Amino acid sequence: MELRSVLLIHSDEIGWGDLRALLESISGLAIAGEAGDREQALRLAASHRPEVIFIGETLEGTCAASLVAALRRGPCPDSAVIVLARRIDPDNLREWTSQPVNISAYLLWSELSRGLLERCLTVALSGEIMVISQVVARAVVSLLQAEARLAEAARWLTPRERALLPWLARWELSYVQIGAQLGIDADTVKAHVRRIGEKLGTRGGRAAVVEAARALGLLPATGRGGEQGGW
Repeated sequence: MELRSVLLIHSDEIGWGDLRALLESISGLAIAGEAGDREQALRLAASHRPEVIFIGETLEGTCAASLVAALRRGPCPDSAVIVLARRIDPDNLREWTSQPVNISAYLLWSELSRGLLERCLTVALSGEIMVISQVVARAVVSLLQAEARLAEAARWLTPRERALLPWLARWELSYVQIGAQLGIDADTVKAHVRRIGEKLGTRGGRAAVVEAARALGLLPATGRGGEQGGW
């Protein structure tokens, strides 16, 4: 293997010492630098033009996908980018698997070994294939299935029905109070709830509708349901 320069981008030291030792044990790799924040990462990438970048899934408390997109637009359009995640976060995974980011591998820290890294690097440096484990693959499939269910559910709801959902998630409001906010009576609110329930496949009333909407991603998983709009 010809000598490949490697850049490490991380926000903490947990696990990175072990990764560094694994990489140093693989012939043909040279660690060119280590960055602890976005600014340093961009500066080192411009200086060293690394062929391989290892990056933690989050940097400075947020998903690091935007940094990788910036590296792609700037000094590292063709670098193999390997993302290391502590756990599978569906929201972050959605960003990492988007086309503009274009990563070479998405691995869990718990899966790391010298053998895995060697195989991963061989594949990542050879073409357009993205390397993921079976665990991550199952998560990607679940994510795609959930998005398909969301798109189908959203397609059948009317704009008014979608606008009503955040109001229903505000448990401190009664049907009468929700109706007053929207300029309709309580019976009309109840009728909308029944129709929404039928479309979302539930007949358990307001609580079941809100739960189904959250499961489908039509409402945030927790909280008051997001910003309420007009009718």
